[in-house]
Amino acid sequence: NRPEVPLHIGSNGSILPTYCCFHSENDRFNRKMKHREREATDVARAHHSVNSNGAE
Repeated sequence: NRPEVPLHIGSNGSILPTYCCFHSENDRFNRKMKHREREATDVARAHHSVNSNGAE
């Protein structure tokens, strides 16, 4: 009787045991962080352009 291994859907749709996949989990986390940073800079840029337009 094998222990139950939590499964993980890989980025290419393959089903993998979670322990094989830590690096892809990490990639996903890093991508999410980059996306958040980009959203934050977009918001800041929009805010800045509103301020500079108002100042003119």
